[in-house]
Amino acid sequence: MEHMPDMFVLGTQESGGSRSEWEVRLQATIGPSHVLFTSAIFGVLHLTIFLRRDLVWFCSVPEDATYSLRPGIAYKTKGGMAIGFQFFGTRMLFINSHLTAHEEKQALRIQNFRSISRSLDIPRLLPTKIKHKDVTHRYDCVFWLGDLNFRLAVNRDHVFERLKTDTPDTYQHLLQWDQLSQARKKGEAFAEFEEGTIHFPPTFKYDPGTDHYDTSSKQRVPSYTDRILFKSKRGDINCISYASCPLFRTSDHKPVLGHFTCKIRPGRDDIPLAAGVFNREVYLEALRRRRRFLYQPALRNCPVQ
Repeated sequence: MEHMPDMFVLGTQESGGSRSEWEVRLQATIGPSHVLFTSAIFGVLHLTIFLRRDLVWFCSVPEDATYSLRPGIAYKTKGGMAIGFQFFGTRMLFINSHLTAHEEKQALRIQNFRSISRSLDIPRLLPTKIKHKDVTHRYDCVFWLGDLNFRLAVNRDHVFERLKTDTPDTYQHLLQWDQLSQARKKGEAFAEFEEGTIHFPPTFKYDPGTDHYDTSSKQRVPSYTDRILFKSKRGDINCISYASCPLFRTSDHKPVLGHFTCKIRPGRDDIPLAAGVFNREVYLEALRRRRRFLYQPALRNCPVQ
């Protein structure tokens, strides 16, 4: 990556531990050039947005909304959450979701998508002429990410046989059986969304701590469950890169990341501005930790020659 992005958006599912600790660690890793503009949590779903410091003055007040796919259950593991705001003159929406699992639940995942799209009640503050039933039609640029749980509907042995040849053709061949790709083509779900070209192996299911696909008795078929999709009203989004992170081994999933450019329209003066607000507590604590790290002699003097 040649230049530092103006914005970092991170969505996690089945997140454990302290929310504040997670956000401080993210801030410390990204560094002082960016600030935590906003974040939201819903059960074990977490969504954070970091902006370049000088850009927080050009955003509307952020709004968030949630939708549970398991109403009545206290521990929220499946559902969707969104953060929306106006950046200069462009309305941006980020949705993080964890949809229903298992290969045979394809129809339910499609229904999950429709339910989330129609149930996220934002924007509430931004002026709007028409409030479309689908939240993704109320914004100019939309990103939908998460564990969407769509599977490769093909024999497990066939997947392993194809993965022996690690080429771009390998992955395009496997995507013939990808349930999400099929649903998009049929217009059943995410039909208006785009996705970067997949040049990486399936991201699920791994034995945690390893790079080996599921060796348990369940023998899950390796699948592309973790995705980032996007849509814009005027074709204003361009995917620069789309990849998985194979070095992460703490989960049975490999995370995915995308690098995008967006055309931003000039600002307007009739929106409720956030007035440069960001999470200062997270920022200051992250700075303290970075200083401790940078100025500890034991860490400065690396023993590796």
